[in-house]
Amino acid sequence: MARRGEVLAGLCLCGAVLCAGCGRAAAPPIGYFVESSRCLDNVRRVVLVDLRADRGGEPNAGGMTEALAKGLQGSHVFHVERLPQTHPALRDLALNKRTPLSFEEVRTMQEQLQSDAVLFGAVTQFTTHPRLETGLLLRLLDLRKGTIIWAVDYTWDTTEKQTEDRMKRWFETTMRREYEPASWRMARMSPATFRKFIAHEVVATLPTPADARAPGP
Repeated sequence: MARRGEVLAGLCLCGAVLCAGCGRAAAPPIGYFVESSRCLDNVRRVVLVDLRADRGGEPNAGGMTEALAKGLQGSHVFHVERLPQTHPALRDLALNKRTPLSFEEVRTMQEQLQSDAVLFGAVTQFTTHPRLETGLLLRLLDLRKGTIIWAVDYTWDTTEKQTEDRMKRWFETTMRREYEPASWRMARMSPATFRKFIAHEVVATLPTPADARAPGP
């Protein structure tokens, strides 16, 4: 058993195992990781740290953060509190560390954020011409166990047929009915609409918590 202060096993942010098709049956075929089907059973409050722009990412990642926050809030999987990168509670926290976190680092995060978990990451790719393309890297760190319990690492490209088909289905079932059938193509031209679609797919990879799985009276 690892001693206090030693590196927590299995918490390498750049080496999390990602998969396509694991988790809930309805999850889209994107790259994501779920520790187990019950990893969110006791997660009630999550702090969402505003996404940063990484490498070729969007210069201002606020739009993607906003879409993700709204998608998570609408799912009612857990309560989400959004914090900007400059918030005092985030000062000196090792959220961008590329190596495993120590026990003390995780404990400090829990004390500072007063939450069950923290969700953080980056917009890793963002282009609008000649096509819309957005990459996301997300990590949900359980602050009680000190492990990554859910993650997403994927790039959405509007020129890919699979993405286009899923986008069309999403638009037809989610957006207002008064849009003409062909209007789903606006998602391929509008960064704001594209971000909503991405947030929808990200949320769909979250496992269902026990209280939501329990049968009604």
